[in-house]
Amino acid sequence: ALESGDSAEVAYLVQREGPLARGLAMEMVRWGSEGFTEYDGVITSPEAVRAIAALSGFGRVTEDAGIKIAPTTLEQYARCPFSFFMKHVLGVDPMDEPEEALLLSPLEKGSLYHEVLERFMRRAKSDGLFPLTAGARDTLFEVAEKVARSDKWSLAGITGARELATRNLLTGLSLWLAEEVRDDEGYEPAYFEARFGGKLRPGDDEFLSSEEAVPFEADGGVHVSFSGKIDRIDISSEGTSARVIDYKTGRTRTGGRRVLDGGRRLQLPVYLLAASRLLERVLPGATVDSAQYFYVGGSDGPGHMRLQRERLEGAMGDLATAVALIVRGVTSGMFFAPSSDPGCSYCDYAEACGSTARTLSSIKSGDPRVQFYTEILSEIR
Repeated sequence: ALESGDSAEVAYLVQREGPLARGLAMEMVRWGSEGFTEYDGVITSPEAVRAIAALSGFGRVTEDAGIKIAPTTLEQYARCPFSFFMKHVLGVDPMDEPEEALLLSPLEKGSLYHEVLERFMRRAKSDGLFPLTAGARDTLFEVAEKVARSDKWSLAGITGARELATRNLLTGLSLWLAEEVRDDEGYEPAYFEARFGGKLRPGDDEFLSSEEAVPFEADGGVHVSFSGKIDRIDISSEGTSARVIDYKTGRTRTGGRRVLDGGRRLQLPVYLLAASRLLERVLPGATVDSAQYFYVGGSDGPGHMRLQRERLEGAMGDLATAVALIVRGVTSGMFFAPSSDPGCSYCDYAEACGSTARTLSSIKSGDPRVQFYTEILSEIR
C-alpha cells in the first residue's frame, strides 16, 4: 500500500471486526467531533449513567442526609474526573512495576509516616513527654525502626532498600521533631486518628471517634454526609480552643490565596466542621481555631499550610458550590481528562488515559457540558 499509494491494498483490515477497526472508529469519532464523546470519557447512555451513580454511591446524594463520602474522594474528581472514574467507578487498581520495587510508593511512604507519627504521639502522651523536646528523639527512632521492620511494606524482603528507606525516614522524622520542638503556639496534642462517619476500627481514637457522619447541604439541595479520619487534634492549655492537623508527605504547598483550590483541597474545611462536632461531646464550648496540612518527609523539609477559622468559615459557601458541582459531574457521566496537568506524571492511570487526552480536552474545552468544571469549579479559590 505504501509503494502503490493505494489504500485499497489494506482496506480489508478495517472491514472486519477487530482492534484495528474499533481503534480507527474511535479516533475518527474523537478527532472528528467538536465536543466530548463517549471515547473522551463522557457517558451519554442513560442506563450507563444510572449504573455509574449506583456503583459510586452518588445516586443517593439528593436524599436527606445523603451518602457518606470522604472529602478526599471528592478531591480526586476535582483533580481529574477520568482518574476518579477508573478508581471509584471501575475499581481499577494500578499495577506494580517491577523496576519500582526498590522504592516505596508515594502511598506507602505516606502510610509509613502516618503510622510512625500516630504511634509515637500516643506513646509520648502516655509517657508524659509533652511538650516535646529534643530528648524525645530516641523514643521516636525506636518507634520508627519498629514500624519500618514490619513485613507489610514492599521493601521488607530487600535488605539494602529497606535500610535506605529507614535512614530516609529517620532523617525526615528528625526534621519533623525539630519543627515540633520550636512550636510555641500553646497547644498540646490530645487526640489521634479521630474517625467520623463509618464503623470504628482498632487504632481509632477511643475518646473522640464517632460513627456519626457530618451532614452537609450543598447547593441545589444536594445532601452529603462527610466521613473521614483526622490525624491529630491539639488542645490549648486552657481547654478552650483546638487546632486540626493533617499530615501530608511530600513538598510543602502553601496554597497562596486559594483555600479550596478548585475543589482539590476540601479536607481542611470539612475537618473544621467534623472536629467542632466531635469536640462538643468532650469539651463543650471549645473552638477550633485553625486547621493545617503539616508536610513531612519532603526534600524541602517540614512545612505547614495553616488556615485560620475565619478563613475556613468564609470558604463554606464555596465548599457548598464545589460539592454540588462534583456531584453533578459524577451523576451526569462527565469523566473526561482535564486540559490542565493535575499531576499526570504521577498518575496511576496515565497510560489508560493516553498521550493525547489533554490535547483533545483543550480543543474541546468549549463544550457547554463541561463548563461547570472548566469555568466554575476550577475558578473556586
